[in-house]
This record gives sequence, structure tokens and C-alpha cells, in this order.
Amino acid sequence: MYTYFFHLSPSKSNSNIDYTDEKVKNMLNEAITAINNGLAFSRDGKTISINNIDVNKIELTLSCKTALTHSARSLSALTRYLTTYYSEYFEPYVYNKTLFNMKLISQESHFGLETNEISDTDLLKGVIDILYTYTTTTKKEADLRIDTINQMKDLIKPFLSKL
Repeated sequence: MYTYFFHLSPSKSNSNIDYTDEKVKNMLNEAITAINNGLAFSRDGKTISINNIDVNKIELTLSCKTALTHSARSLSALTRYLTTYYSEYFEPYVYNKTLFNMKLISQESHFGLETNEISDTDLLKGVIDILYTYTTTTKKEADLRIDTINQMKDLIKPFLSKL
């Protein structure tokens, strides 16, 4: 499972929207429920959940069975839903065709801790993600990624030298 943590803020810098307003919270929760139950999210094993709502910031989590190269694109469904079903409320807050500035805070991959808990397919996906698609957001993550790659190289060197 791949998990992406986002901070969403108004796309219009001078916006006076209050995400803590009960009406807005209800619309957000309805939108997320509808999106999570929709065909695309169900098919792809994606879910969105709200972690925290402040006056002008929403913290949310996007979870997915597979790695996403552009994870923020999945959140565009939230803008589409809100501007389609609640256009009278949200349309004034749209800027550059979106309601939100989306900032990816961090991302994680969750696999079983025991080797036999990881399927061969998940193992290969994880290796490919580490080598080619994983975007680090902190120095700690970058260092961990480099260390992991070096450990993998050390493990495979003896097998490659026999070929």
C-alpha cells in the first residue's frame, strides 16, 4: 500500500473560505465519500481520508494499492466534485481551474515485515519504485533510499559475478 500525505490550501491567495464551517465540512465529507465509492477509485484501490481541517488548510491522506507518479492528480476529483455539485458555493474560490494548492508532505510504502508476507509481484514493484519512481521529500528519505539501493547492490553482486 502506498500512502501520500497532503496539505491543501485555497488556490486563490486572498480567499476567505473557512474549511472549518460545518456546511463546508459536510460538503467535503460527502465529496470524499462519493469519490472513494466511485468507479475509478474502487477499481484502482484508492481512498482519500481527511486527517485535519483548519480554517484555511486541509490535511488529508491518499492511499493506493499501486505507486502513483503524479499523486496530486488523483485529488483533482475533489475539485471536480465540489465545483460540479456545489458550484454556487465553490465557484468563486476557483483559480487556474482548481480549488486547492496541493502540497505533497510525505509518502510511504507499506509492505509486510516478513519476507514471506511480500508477494514476488509486490517485491518487484517495491524495488522498481525505489529505483525509479519514488520521490523523496526530505533528506532523511533520500538518505534511506540511497542506503537501501546500496544494500540491494551488495546483495546481488555475488550472483552477478557468477554469470
